[in-house]
Amino acid sequence: MVGRDNLPQQQPVHNRTVSLQPMFVTNRTTIAEIDNHLASAETRIVVVTLERGSQHGEHVVQHIGERYLDVRIVLVCEGSAQDILAMAFKAGVWACVGRQSSVETLREAIDMVASGRRYLAQELANARPAAASTGDRNEASGSVNTFGDEEDSTQLTRRERQVLTLIAQGRPRREIAELLKVSPRTIDAYRARLLQKLSLDSSVQLVKYAISAGLAS
Repeated sequence: MVGRDNLPQQQPVHNRTVSLQPMFVTNRTTIAEIDNHLASAETRIVVVTLERGSQHGEHVVQHIGERYLDVRIVLVCEGSAQDILAMAFKAGVWACVGRQSSVETLREAIDMVASGRRYLAQELANARPAAASTGDRNEASGSVNTFGDEEDSTQLTRRERQVLTLIAQGRPRREIAELLKVSPRTIDAYRARLLQKLSLDSSVQLVKYAISAGLAS
């Protein structure tokens, strides 16, 4: 199980660059303590643990996402893969790993975030409905049509809702692709499918739909 005592220590640096030595936030860490740390520390990575039955972690993520645009959040979550993936789309979140992920996985996530890349633990990236997984496997063979979902054409699949939410947040296609561990061409295909399903004509209309559906604000 991941924990702060397992991570390598790093000597302090004397500039404002992102450091591999993050701040760890638990249910016992107050918002005031977070603000005091971020006001004085050079580290711009915060590892937030989300625990079942508590909304403190979600409040921390919202607080950091709204107030500190240069801070990168690494989430350590417990719960279903669907719940964890929903948190991965919050503002300020750069990486997401499960509570039961290995220490090596957390280290890899922090390394990736420090280098300016987003990260989603492989076990979460693989946690897709069976139909969607079939479609995503087609991508490996070069097929752009990655939609194996057998749902009503007027109903969005979970992956389509995820893509729609990220589009509505204004994230670039390459960033969405990196977060969901697919190619940019696959994101283009999802966008085209969304436009077709919802009878819309542009990304602006997709954003308006996402807001009206409660998928974005």
